[in-house]
Amino acid sequence: MWLTRRSMSTFSRQHELPHLPVPELKDSFRKYLASVRPYLNDDQVSVVEQEIIEALDDKDMQRRQADLKSLALKEDSWLSDLWFKGCYLSWRAALPINSNVTGYLFGEYRKKWDQCYSAAAVTRGALQYHLDLQAGRVPINMNNKDSPLCMDQYTRMFGFTRIPGQVVDTVQKHDDSKHIVVIAGQRQYVVLVLDEKNLIINSLQSTLSAILLDSASRCKETNPVSVLTGTDRTEWFTTRQSMLNDAQNARCLELIESSLFVVSLEDGIDITDEECATSCFHGNGRTTWFDKSFQLKFKQDGNCSIHIEHSWADAPTPLDMFFNHALPYAESLDESQGKATPETVDSDWSLLTWNISPELKAKITQAESDVDTLIANSDVKLHRCVGLGKAVWKQARLSPDAAVQMAIQLAYRRMSGSEEPVATYETIGMTNWLKGRTECCKVVSEESEAFVRSAMQGPVSDHDGLERLLRAACDSHIAYIVDGQQGRAFDR
Repeated sequence: MWLTRRSMSTFSRQHELPHLPVPELKDSFRKYLASVRPYLNDDQVSVVEQEIIEALDDKDMQRRQADLKSLALKEDSWLSDLWFKGCYLSWRAALPINSNVTGYLFGEYRKKWDQCYSAAAVTRGALQYHLDLQAGRVPINMNNKDSPLCMDQYTRMFGFTRIPGQVVDTVQKHDDSKHIVVIAGQRQYVVLVLDEKNLIINSLQSTLSAILLDSASRCKETNPVSVLTGTDRTEWFTTRQSMLNDAQNARCLELIESSLFVVSLEDGIDITDEECATSCFHGNGRTTWFDKSFQLKFKQDGNCSIHIEHSWADAPTPLDMFFNHALPYAESLDESQGKATPETVDSDWSLLTWNISPELKAKITQAESDVDTLIANSDVKLHRCVGLGKAVWKQARLSPDAAVQMAIQLAYRRMSGSEEPVATYETIGMTNWLKGRTECCKVVSEESEAFVRSAMQGPVSDHDGLERLLRAACDSHIAYIVDGQQGRAFDR
């Protein structure tokens, strides 16, 4: 059993979470000034200070601040819907590379399982997690033993899809979904996996094997509809609208968009860590339905990864499901007992067939070109810093996170030769607030800049002095994060 007390069901403590406050204008401007100061000379700082004085007296600014405070009294979170639509759903850029996120296994952690067994086992683990969520059996995430964290994002994990819009996207949640979609050979198959609230997939490995054989017998699909989801959002909206005018295509879209999630049986084997990262990040762009809440990917050697559409949740939520529940569930099974032949298939599955008109074919061809260009313009490089894990920094009584952020600042300056800092940031988890997601921690500060400039001067003669500057920069970074977690950041 996951839970020992009925009072601790998954969503039972949402009412205890505080509502995110609206920061005071003067505090936000104070933080803003501190964040831009490292980039400005004294004269420029004086100009910004004067602009801040004028802004604080601006009646329209004050009215807008009052509107936010009024909104905060009415909503669970004054920021949630504004951020959801403004940051994600209104953004027109293509989802792969620009927005979607991933999780994968690397090095010695990569799986070496039969491909269909791996897909069946991990998929079953994800489905069991779905049932546990519905029954409230998933434990509440806790900040400490007495402080619950918000579980709102978990309500959108399964049966959730992003729908392209002309100006702003929308989302759909299908609470009664009982099927998944399997992509193999760049084709889509529908597989029934639930009967009411029970798993009916004892033969899922055999079903997946049969699907793999079916896709191989048909050869690879030359008009991969999935690639359309990887294009500019407005372009995808226009194409999807035309597809809805065809009853057959509309039905296929409905089945994919209403599925619990997508599973893909991928060609090839990833040898290096960079290949693993590239495969789950975008692959060839034709085997991922980028709009779905998440997609489980399985290479021919059984190694698995997860691809995540970002609007519905921040990475820790789906990665928690994948790494802490679905994978351990699969690892607890006995692979030798899961072997079955395709002849024993009893699951309900079918191939989705599209009506590919000349117009739709042209759209797919253009989408392939656009996605290929997007991929070609992106690099994935992975370097494992062996011996520089968190234990090293903790032994030095430094925050590992803060130390790495300072290292990034210094490395960029040394590599680029720039006289100015590079504007980097990291997210601050805000699930200690009701419907909280993230805040922005700006890495560059006067303290970080003092450390970097000192380290850039050449051979270090004053090691103690440089260490003091590093510690001051790390302390400033952590103070910013703590301030943000307490609802006193200003970017969002």
